Amino acid sequence: MLPKNTVVAVLQEFGLRLVDRKELSLGIANFNELVETDKGSFVLRQWLCSGDENILFECSILQHLHAKGFPVPKPIKTADGKEFALLYGKHFGLFEFLGGRKVGQCSLNREQLRALGRTLAEMQLALKSCNPRGKSFLKDSFDFSFDYGVLRNDFPKISPAFGEAKLELGQKVKMLEPELKKFGDCTNIGPIHNDFSCWNFKFAGNKVSAILDFGDACIGRWAADLAVLLSDQALHPHKTDFKSIKEIFSAYSGIVTLSESEKRALPLLMLHRAVRIALFFANSAAINPAKEEKYLSFFKKSVQKARQFEKTMPKISF
Repeated sequence: MLPKNTVVAVLQEFGLRLVDRKELSLGIANFNELVETDKGSFVLRQWLCSGDENILFECSILQHLHAKGFPVPKPIKTADGKEFALLYGKHFGLFEFLGGRKVGQCSLNREQLRALGRTLAEMQLALKSCNPRGKSFLKDSFDFSFDYGVLRNDFPKISPAFGEAKLELGQKVKMLEPELKKFGDCTNIGPIHNDFSCWNFKFAGNKVSAILDFGDACIGRWAADLAVLLSDQALHPHKTDFKSIKEIFSAYSGIVTLSESEKRALPLLMLHRAVRIALFFANSAAINPAKEEKYLSFFKKSVQKARQFEKTMPKISF
């Protein structure tokens, strides 16, 4: 957890007094604590990797969606009206705390799956009118610079025992790049969540009560955002859940109409997501040597899931 004096100093920037606190999660992109204050409960975040422009982009998307009634954590402004506090050379933010419970990818019922499909479609439409502050950058789903960067720069830093996995992932990347670039006419583009996956939702019954972690938000392709959600059901530990994939897509397509090109691209985008998850854990292991064993365990499982999905991918169509 953050030092108590740091938390006290940050909360003072927001005009609040600390009563109690609880660690929530430590990730690659940010560190979160639940803080109880004299004016209620909030999530205190220290961004670990983001600069001013990225934070402004994230906060403006959250403000836009909150104003339209979506269950997203409202950013709280500092006492002098800023989106974040800059203390000790680090960025800190404060967000509304949203209740609900997380449901694992294997435990989602039919109504929850359909709620996720509808919520994603409605959110994408709502963001069409959003003009985010900060750096409005396009993160192209068909760009493979991250993939090649991990293969080239990060694998030499981790255990050589994963050389075969590196070769396998490299072959998948080389196959995916030209195939996905055939679908360059996927024209539904705008602000997207970019990590709309099961660990970033909470439910109250069958209703989505919280959409969390907009740290990867960017300008991107709607189909890629949908592929992230669908890949949750494609990457079950032991099987590809075709029925759940269809439920999500049916609910989503009742609101947003994708082109035939976008539909054909979805299975490839889902496989790319599976590969990206594995590469993400390889990258995490390389930049966090103290936690290399943990991340390499996740990496190994992710490679197995990508391998599993590639075998079943020909059975998926939309």
